[in-house]
Amino acid sequence: MARAAHNGGMGLFQQRSEEEENQWVLPSEPLEHSASDVLDEVPSVDSLALGIEGQYTTMVFPVAPAPPAAEDAETGEPEE
Repeated sequence: MARAAHNGGMGLFQQRSEEEENQWVLPSEPLEHSASDVLDEVPSVDSLALGIEGQYTTMVFPVAPAPPAAEDAETGEPEE
């Protein structure tokens, strides 16, 4: 019987580079991060500097009252 198609080097148990393997484990020593790996310090947000000076407007929308709850209809026929 002929063997099924060969996958070549694409097997289930491929070797990975050392850097790729170690990204999911805890390092034994702290890693050194470059400046591009670390985010800059986040500036504080001042609402007065953004032009938000506490002014606000209230809008009222009239809404119709909710309809009364439907009666329990077991038979589907109108009540007498």
